[in-house]
Amino acid sequence: MPYRERFDFGAAPTYVYWDTVACPVPEGLDAETVVENIHLGLYKRGYRNLSRVKVYGNVREMAAGAFATAGLPMGHVPPGSSCRKAIFVDFMYELIGRRDALNTLLIMEDISEDEAFEYAITYMRMERRFNFLVARPNKESETKNIVGNPKAWLWSFLSLGGDEEEEEEEEEEEEEKKPRS
Repeated sequence: MPYRERFDFGAAPTYVYWDTVACPVPEGLDAETVVENIHLGLYKRGYRNLSRVKVYGNVREMAAGAFATAGLPMGHVPPGSSCRKAIFVDFMYELIGRRDALNTLLIMEDISEDEAFEYAITYMRMERRFNFLVARPNKESETKNIVGNPKAWLWSFLSLGGDEEEEEEEEEEEEEKKPRS
């Protein structure tokens, strides 16, 4: 059995790092509902243990808005700044020295050109007990290439608890049902 398969990533804890600037709470929802939807999206892909969600952005705005009652840990990022550095520091803090399996879901802007994330993820993947998942703000984002996971979520689907694969399958089924001329 390959070394990586010794870990049950479906049962392993999943830590979520959420950039609320690049991937905001969708209009009409609150943060608690979105966290439930993230859990549902993870569950649909076989990840059953959502353990921690940390949000990043301007804490004053988050506490006064959609995150007012969510009770989520927040990482402050000054207005106009990128959440990338704060997420990177927390992300590395959790991974270094960890001995058990862990899923990490990065909900953030494109990091495909970020050498720090690229090196860290490449190194941590060699440890084989880490699984990296990504939700990206738009289809043009290439973040999925860094983590070696071709099944990255699109934020607009994950935030609603859906899975773009399901959407694509439904669209294909509807196309097949249409009469052809």
